[in-house]
Amino acid sequence: MRRLVAITCGADDDAAGIVFDAGIIGLEPRIAEPKHHRRVFEEFCAAWQRALAACTDLPRAPDDATVQALVLAVWGARRYRLLLQGAALEPQQWVRQMQIVCLATLGGEGGDGAE
Repeated sequence: MRRLVAITCGADDDAAGIVFDAGIIGLEPRIAEPKHHRRVFEEFCAAWQRALAACTDLPRAPDDATVQALVLAVWGARRYRLLLQGAALEPQQWVRQMQIVCLATLGGEGGDGAE
């Protein structure tokens, strides 16, 4: 779970050579229609469902609404954080806080487990 959240937050983007920044967000309306955003969101949620199904140490499997809410929270926060251009928490602090939020939502303690 921690790894899933870190990846969604973009913790590995620099190492992977991925450029996703405020400039890219600004271009989206010119290249993506609402249907594209919906499709990506649906695929993102499905990927989270598959990843969470592999987390055997979670107290229970999350329902679709919970997964959608978590994806919206993490992905939406990532996008907005980019628009703030560094005015929010430091990257590692922010990733850790998002992990805590997700683990608490899934019934974990935010500490050990749900790796």
